[in-house]
Amino acid sequence: MRRQQLTMLANLVEVSLANVGHAQVRSDGRIERPLRTSGDTLLTMREFVNGRTRYSAAEVVGYLTSSSAASQRTEPFEVGNA
Repeated sequence: MRRQQLTMLANLVEVSLANVGHAQVRSDGRIERPLRTSGDTLLTMREFVNGRTRYSAAEVVGYLTSSSAASQRTEPFEVGNA
């Protein structure tokens, strides 16, 4: 593996550990942040974010349970149906 690939793999491992509560504490005191994903709502995120840089968990839940988000949902992918 090339150095860049190893660095990317190490970063993925670090954020994955942060996701399960084992974040790395760096020498300058910063704590590794967890990986955030958008799941199936990636295509509709622009509508939700609408230029904002911050939003609350309540706003996310409200959006995901709204009729606007529900109309964008697709059937779940099932393993073996690729």
